[in-house]
Amino acid sequence: MNNFSNLFMKYYISITIVSLLLIISCIVLIFFIIRHRFMLLRTNLEKNLSYLKFINEKYEKSIIEYREQKDKFEAIFKNSPYGIAFNNVDGKYIEVNDAFLVQWGVSLEEVLDVSGKSCVSLGDGDKQRFYEILERDGRVTNMKAQIARPDGSVSSVLFSSALVTISGERMILSTAIDVTSYEEAEEKNKSWEQKFDLATAAANLAFYEYDVENDVILWNGRLLKKLGYDSKTISGSLSIWNELIHPEDLERFLAVSSG
Repeated sequence: MNNFSNLFMKYYISITIVSLLLIISCIVLIFFIIRHRFMLLRTNLEKNLSYLKFINEKYEKSIIEYREQKDKFEAIFKNSPYGIAFNNVDGKYIEVNDAFLVQWGVSLEEVLDVSGKSCVSLGDGDKQRFYEILERDGRVTNMKAQIARPDGSVSSVLFSSALVTISGERMILSTAIDVTSYEEAEEKNKSWEQKFDLATAAANLAFYEYDVENDVILWNGRLLKKLGYDSKTISGSLSIWNELIHPEDLERFLAVSSG
């Protein structure tokens, strides 16, 4: 009986030890499985965090670039000496710069309540041609127009327009240069030229202009008439006088001109 009990105890102890070893082995295996899973999860998490960091850096860089471009545009738009305006395709003003307000002689609130078609004076033919060219080419360059200001004054502008798309909406971007002063100066210049021509004609004066840099003579028609030539038969540099001087005076002329 004692032998049987001893044998049973040994068997029981052996079974218990084997079971404990199996349990420990399972625990160790589960630990390594969990550890491996955790390492994979950590690796994936680090990759995702790195990707998110990369995306965030790209986003922040894009925001900085956007702000820089926005600041540049606003600086150009606000400080440009030329009038700049955005209209929708119906002509209603969306946004204008300070130079535009000065050219038109209105406030921002006033200009947003009116249409470009009512401010800019174009003939029916010019207006039709403007929209035809704009639709065909997408832009119109250096078209002359008249601006009717609220105070009754009229200014001349040279404007260019282009079709642009902003936030999916088609708009017209226009720039305008006030040429009123230039036209007035041109008219005054023409008036003075006419007065000068009348004065020289009355005094029976004849003259020529000499372009020293390019060695070219610009002849006055009255002088050519006195000499018996026309602009088609006489031209050239200052040396042409050598041909016009009388042979008896040529030597003296050359001596004076060379001295």
